[in-house]
Amino acid sequence: MKILVAIESKGKPEECAHTTFRWAARAGFDMRIFVPKKEVKAYQEGVDDANYHYYLVGRDETDIVVGGQKPLKYAKANGYDLVLLVPDNLLDYSEVENDDKSMVDFATDAGAARKEFGLKPDLEEVQLQNECRMVRVPYE
Repeated sequence: MKILVAIESKGKPEECAHTTFRWAARAGFDMRIFVPKKEVKAYQEGVDDANYHYYLVGRDETDIVVGGQKPLKYAKANGYDLVLLVPDNLLDYSEVENDDKSMVDFATDAGAARKEFGLKPDLEEVQLQNECRMVRVPYE
């Protein structure tokens, strides 16, 4: 099952880049930050700054910031099965001030949720830690 990590944000490019993006970008999943069209440039600058400070290997894609779209619509158009919705202001996923621990916990929980979706075809949503939730992309 193909997973998209989706961060919806508005009006706080630096905060998002230096909190949620900082650790979620290293978890090994496709990730996009969904923002209003007029804020794409500011968010891309925030992502570039976070890349520079935290060495987020492989995260220099130009399309990481998506303007004017909703995560589920984007996921459906791009062939994703599941979307992991993440708040834009999480300092750490697992309440531990350690980026590596947060990244591992995040990836572990996402993997467990993906397995649960695979075992239960009618499952629509799984709650994870800190207001994160995984949802199935509707294709009917």
